[in-house]
Amino acid sequence: LSYNAVLSCWSKSEEPRRARIALRILRRMRRASGRDGAAVPDANSYNLVLNACAFIPGGPDAKRDALDVALTTLEDLRKEGSNGGAGGARPRPRPDRYTYATFFKVVGTALPPGAERTELLRREFMRCRADGLGEDGGVLRSFRRAAPRGLFRELVG
Repeated sequence: LSYNAVLSCWSKSEEPRRARIALRILRRMRRASGRDGAAVPDANSYNLVLNACAFIPGGPDAKRDALDVALTTLEDLRKEGSNGGAGGARPRPRPDRYTYATFFKVVGTALPPGAERTELLRREFMRCRADGLGEDGGVLRSFRRAAPRGLFRELVG
């Protein structure tokens, strides 16, 4: 059984704490990869944790916690991609189109409309664009659903 299979199950679970559980599994996977290299997280591993953060049931506290997990996961992925992780010689996972599309879904469901949501979307879309993924159709659809109309027009046209 692979870590990604377990992450996939948790990401689709009805368990309200699935985001935190998925993050713990990813961290266990990262520790295991440092010991023997057998369980090396890839971009899909991080994306599955982000997927677990999307559409969390519950009130504002549960949604905020899911957003915090998503932000942590995205930052961990960026760090892993920039330093090559523990092995150095292994391929570096980097945010991909699924990373950003899923992250925008998380923001759209976790934060109510307002300044915080708008600024977070602006910042992350600019990073997405810097990663060369700002023109992807799936990313743009997800961003359009989460972003205020004015922000979408300002950044996309």
